[in-house]
Amino acid sequence: MLTNNLHQSLKLLRFYLKKDRNSILIWLLGFIISVSGIAFYYSSMEMSEVEKQILYETLNSPAMILLLGLAPDVQPTTGMLFSLEMSLFTGILVVIMNILIMSSNTRKAEEGGVLELIRALPTGRFAPLIASLIQALIVNLILSLCIGISFIFIDTTVFSTQGGFLFAFSLGGTGFLFACFSAIWSQIFQSNRSAMVASFAFLGFNFILRGITDIQAPHLSWLFPLSWLYLAQPFTNNRWFILILMYSTALIAATIALLLNYHRDYDGAYIRQKPGREYAKKSLLGRFGLLHSMNKTTLISWVVGVIALGFTFGYTFTDIQEFFKGNDLIQVMFPNTTGADFSKQYLGMLATIFSILIAIAPLTFMGRLLTEEKNGRLENLISKPISRLYILMTHLIYALGALILLSSVSILSTYGTSGGSMALGEVSEAILILTPAILFILGFGILLCGILPKLYVLVWIMLGYGFFVVYFGNMLKMPEWLKGFSPFYHITPLETLDLFPLITLTSLGILFTIIGFVAYQKRDLSL
Repeated sequence: MLTNNLHQSLKLLRFYLKKDRNSILIWLLGFIISVSGIAFYYSSMEMSEVEKQILYETLNSPAMILLLGLAPDVQPTTGMLFSLEMSLFTGILVVIMNILIMSSNTRKAEEGGVLELIRALPTGRFAPLIASLIQALIVNLILSLCIGISFIFIDTTVFSTQGGFLFAFSLGGTGFLFACFSAIWSQIFQSNRSAMVASFAFLGFNFILRGITDIQAPHLSWLFPLSWLYLAQPFTNNRWFILILMYSTALIAATIALLLNYHRDYDGAYIRQKPGREYAKKSLLGRFGLLHSMNKTTLISWVVGVIALGFTFGYTFTDIQEFFKGNDLIQVMFPNTTGADFSKQYLGMLATIFSILIAIAPLTFMGRLLTEEKNGRLENLISKPISRLYILMTHLIYALGALILLSSVSILSTYGTSGGSMALGEVSEAILILTPAILFILGFGILLCGILPKLYVLVWIMLGYGFFVVYFGNMLKMPEWLKGFSPFYHITPLETLDLFPLITLTSLGILFTIIGFVAYQKRDLSL
């Protein structure tokens, strides 16, 4: 019986690998080049022991623990500092890759009718899911091996081969583990969007809860799979047993996904979508009724996530000043710097991270228009006496409304838990001053909607590059011209505010929007 349920799994595996080969190759090359490149740069850095200790103390502050995780209680080395700064950040990106790949071959394929065609052929009941899980395992093993091997060619006096392979395989293990979690959500929810929201919400709450426990109760950090990345402690204690923990948990999660799959019908779910009303609500007849009905679950999820993240970040503001006052080494090395200065620097970094995260929501809502066009559902609207400009303008206004809502929520939630260590005006200014950069990217997205819709992925690349510059720009000593490709880089701090970049970014965003509207009105639609 088991053999029948697994029938044609290998053929499906080959099909999935062939179908996803381009996206997988892009992801893998991106990870391998970036991780090995940054590691090579670290190996060429000549940091004194005092400089390493200063960086270690900084990374051991509550704010950085929240962002990066716990630092090992050992004498800092270059390898350990590299691992601490890279593990969680890279691991989250690996998890995102796995969620996208897993969802495309499970609930998305089922929702689009692809699995119905596959199961009409002589294939086993478990074959599609097993093939998807094996594909995720293969991709993560290739990623682990390639990154691990790259450390062999880097200075082994800085990065030990054992630590390099542990770092690499902890990334792959985390990716595969969350791929299995994503497979579970794909069985529970009926739509791909709900499954994706659940997968990313699970990732987000893992990040937030492990950050809180890292600061308040480090012994509880073991409860959260995302913590295992840095608890493996590559290049120091090299805890290889973490990999056993990762893959054992992944095996349990995969088994649960298979059991859930076995006990449900095709196109069924354990949490089904509510049946629609017999008669539509009057709100659906309005300008934004249908659009909000399709996006309200996503928007609510974003609001909840931003509130949780704002509470978590705001909680660390008080700890920043206390950390500075209680750290003699930092005060000696920065004699003219106060705890308030450190808090302002942290607020600036936090505001940029918040702005980049918030920008994802309006860009997603604009991209939804292209998804509806690609799936042929936009034809139902175009066939009515509704202009293209009306539809595009509706999506733009909704995206801007989401941006305003999420910005307000981020300000209030961050200020509400800061303990009065920051004024409401300071928090508001730090976040709102970055709005022109978001408007620039949003305008660029509309331009692509009108001219080159297939290249809409460029807005995500631009947003990701902006985060990379914020996170690694100073550390890697990137040249100014290279940083300049990020719109967020051109916005100066409030103390030295330059209005010219703000006006330029906003004007370019408006110009891109106008050109995008004109082009969208004239181009052929994929109906």
